[in-house]
Amino acid sequence: MDHQHSSNPSGGHGPALPLASNGVGAVSLCPCGVLTLHLNCFSLRLEPGAFQELHKLLGLALGELRPPATAAPERIGITAEAQASSGPGEALH
Repeated sequence: MDHQHSSNPSGGHGPALPLASNGVGAVSLCPCGVLTLHLNCFSLRLEPGAFQELHKLLGLALGELRPPATAAPERIGITAEAQASSGPGEALH
């Protein structure tokens, strides 16, 4: 996916490099260094530093969602099947 850039009068930067994708969305890298997070109904362009901060934020949130080892997962809405099937980087539904 191309995006516009004010320093390039011709508009787009060329094709983006796909970095990762799954059922939730995809991430691509523009030749200018901007990362784009593509989700169902929107795309979010981020500078590399902002992308790293978003990664930290989502990791913190995920840590808060994970129940303590002694708590029943069903109490926070996570089933045992979802816990077993969710690996690193996978979304819980």
